[in-house]
Amino acid sequence: MKMKKFITPVLAASLAFGGFAISANAQDNIANLTLDDGRDFSVVNEIGHVEEIRAIGASADWQTKIEIPDTENIKWTTSDDKIAEVMGAGDIAYVNLVGEGEATITVTYNKKTVTSKIVVERKGEAKNKIANITVGVDENQDGMIQDNEKYIKGGEIELFSLKDELGMSDADVADVLKKDPTALHALLQALEIQNDEEGISDGYDYVKEQIKEGKLSIESEGSYIRVLLGTENNYTKGWQYKINDKKQDRTASIYKLNEGDTVKFEFSKFEW
Repeated sequence: MKMKKFITPVLAASLAFGGFAISANAQDNIANLTLDDGRDFSVVNEIGHVEEIRAIGASADWQTKIEIPDTENIKWTTSDDKIAEVMGAGDIAYVNLVGEGEATITVTYNKKTVTSKIVVERKGEAKNKIANITVGVDENQDGMIQDNEKYIKGGEIELFSLKDELGMSDADVADVLKKDPTALHALLQALEIQNDEEGISDGYDYVKEQIKEGKLSIESEGSYIRVLLGTENNYTKGWQYKINDKKQDRTASIYKLNEGDTVKFEFSKFEW
């Protein structure tokens, strides 16, 4: 299923649920599988942290959460138990972070799957800059990036603290990498450079104003862009990013930039 590969549509649906249903025939109504808490699609934390993750069913239109009646048929696996161990069973698992690196937690139920990306950042120095990055933003919201929509062409992306620069709380940015510039850092820097004559030299005034006016909204501990350029995601279309013209299996807040990357944020149809 495509939702195993591309996380944004599932995250968007999970954060926009309209209700919570319990039915005697719940199993027959479960068309999709998701995580109960949208913040669990991306988890960034330290060794020793234990994350509780709960799986839950969803209706075909993603409008309603549905309890899974036969939780003994839910299976949890980890891609690397030297980074993230999975403990527990049923609809709730406890993920113990035991080593630095990245791991994927996969939940399977009735041939449906959903994943959580776990990142345990390295200790030591941060990587402060990444060179030769191009960043485009879909101003026209036509699902394409024109040349005039490339805000940065072969420039440097700096690592910065969203907490310090944007006044966000620790909880607001919990799932944003702190050691490496990410695709999210690239987007915010590009917005500032494009719309503020002084660029980032005087801080992120434009970005902060966009947040204040509700034209930019970053939610789910930094992992989900609900609103960009004043346009909000819906059930069919939303803000999604590509790296070198390829969709990624992780949120922009945990994608580590590599030299030469082209980052595109497009308002396009979700692929389910």
